[in-house]
Amino acid sequence: PSADLNQSTRSDFSVNTNESSVNLGRYGPGNYFGEMALISDLPRSASVISRGKSILLSIEKKSFRELFLSDQKVLAEFQLRVLQDKAELSHLLSHPKGLAAFRQFLETSLANENLEFWEDCNAFRQSTFSSITDLNNAANAIYDKYCKEDSAEEVNIPSILRTALQDKIGNNKLSLDMFEDAQKEIYKVMSQDNYKRFKASQDFTSFFEQLGIVLNK
Repeated sequence: PSADLNQSTRSDFSVNTNESSVNLGRYGPGNYFGEMALISDLPRSASVISRGKSILLSIEKKSFRELFLSDQKVLAEFQLRVLQDKAELSHLLSHPKGLAAFRQFLETSLANENLEFWEDCNAFRQSTFSSITDLNNAANAIYDKYCKEDSAEEVNIPSILRTALQDKIGNNKLSLDMFEDAQKEIYKVMSQDNYKRFKASQDFTSFFEQLGIVLNK
């Protein structure tokens, strides 16, 4: 948030395009800027220049989340409302209704194995196994279902990751984060393919309408 000492003071905010800049508008007393930095890891897209003496109050991302958005669902709702059509896949997956809408879209297009693998990896990592046997059985179940070549729900991971998983299972090098690299790879695939198509669909627009937001496309 920002507050100016002089009520007539204004701050310009602009974005650079090569050697020139485009003036995007002016802020006055009580306005705020930089909220995108609190909810997204995207590069900063604009600069703010004060035209007079100002008092600025700042808060960094970690403190903001601890103070206002300690609930993951509340954080996801806030992120989606601010970012709207610029929301990242991670924001959508953290929101119960967003996750449900994305799952329905994938099921309709017969491409839901990526999301199922991603969810099963999360469940595996957060599980408490009573024995090594239970851990081994769970790891084998995920591998056989999604990572084994020619399995019905095989996901597209690089052969080097597949081989690494085979080694971990075959040599009892088991751990709760053993699928982490494969999960990150599938997240990347979903973000670049499945989510891109979802954003171009009516389902994406309909989801935001459920939140009371009309997207300007």
